[in-house]
Amino acid sequence: FPSHDSRRAVADYKMMGQCAFQIIYSMDHNTITEVHHIPVETLRAERCNEEGEIEAYYYAKSWEDVASRREQPERIPAFGTS
Repeated sequence: FPSHDSRRAVADYKMMGQCAFQIIYSMDHNTITEVHHIPVETLRAERCNEEGEIEAYYYAKSWEDVASRREQPERIPAFGTS
């Protein structure tokens, strides 16, 4: 886990009360090979399902570009749901 990613995650958590990580597994899905910080401001939660659970998040570098339809957000399944 690179130190610059940990500093960014701590800053997000301190300022916004949350932080996000991209977890990359080995090909056999038995071990974690990489962990990267994702800026919280680039993520949005999907609407809850009938049980009140969030099944996915959306990622976009610029949500202004999404609002103006210049960019489409990427759907990312929530941890443990895929």
